[in-house]
Amino acid sequence: MDERQGSGRGVFFTVYRLLFVLLSFGIGLFFTLWGGKLLSLGGSAWYLLAGLAYLLIAVGYLIRSRYVLPFAILTFLLTLCWALYEVQFSYWGLIPRLVVPALMLMLALWLAATLPMRPARRRYANWSASAIFLVLLATLVSAFYPHGAIHNGVVNASGDATPTLASKSDNWAFFGRDASGTRFAPYDEITPQNVKNLKVAWTYHTGRRLTGAGIGVDENTPLQIGDTLYSCTPLNVVTALDADTGKARWRFDPHAGTAEHVTCRGVGYYDVQSDDSLSAEEKASPALLQCPQRILVSTVDARLIALNAKTGEPCDDFGEHGSVDLKQGWTIPKTANATTRPRRR
Repeated sequence: MDERQGSGRGVFFTVYRLLFVLLSFGIGLFFTLWGGKLLSLGGSAWYLLAGLAYLLIAVGYLIRSRYVLPFAILTFLLTLCWALYEVQFSYWGLIPRLVVPALMLMLALWLAATLPMRPARRRYANWSASAIFLVLLATLVSAFYPHGAIHNGVVNASGDATPTLASKSDNWAFFGRDASGTRFAPYDEITPQNVKNLKVAWTYHTGRRLTGAGIGVDENTPLQIGDTLYSCTPLNVVTALDADTGKARWRFDPHAGTAEHVTCRGVGYYDVQSDDSLSAEEKASPALLQCPQRILVSTVDARLIALNAKTGEPCDDFGEHGSVDLKQGWTIPKTANATTRPRRR
């Protein structure tokens, strides 16, 4: 019985070691190739060096070298120093730089049983691997808490908790209502006391698929310009809705598609007359007068489209018939995703 258990344990660690060798070789090859490309473009040399290190680690575990584990530990420690040098203690900056190296070190430490070393050192390696696992688990949990939040250090001396905003417009033209991100509408009809009495006034169905390819995620905050709401589906279908009735005024489908994750975090709004960078003559040009108010949408297949806010038709003076291919000039053809809505500087 003990002999069969020992044989089974040996087979398990042999398979585990070979899988780790393949994983380390794959990561090393990826880092070496793309790290070299990054270095040629003026980026950090560390990815290339780390890739070469993981290739050596793969070879070391394949031949069961007694020096491979110390080398793997040294590789991680140097990676840690490099990451702290680059981004200091920024949580989201450290995540892409350290999670994979930490995971690889954890797997390497658990493989200590396959290496020629003293039993005491194997126990230390297992304890260290378990500690790294707990750190990775804590890092995952920590991702659900805010990091790098910017807080207003100026105390409002008035003590008035009710926002009273002097605004040129009642529009909600930005993610946070205005360019300052105030997030409050200048109305006093809805209060903390009566908000519970609100009822659904209308519902609109975008018609997007909820199953299959391109399901995506609804992440957009609609814009409200005058009496019209502008929203988009994950595949960038833009709809203008009557704010009072919920009826669609127009709908524009850019026929966007990608194999990547699809989402639309909102559309942008541009008004020619409010653009202080334009002269009176420029504002009066026929091309701009054809599209004086525009809805801008960045698609999941890397296009920027300008639409007439009143009709939903593409603005012909923008790019090619209302569309600009954001991939123009790329040396490596790749897919792209917009991370936020379009907006003016």
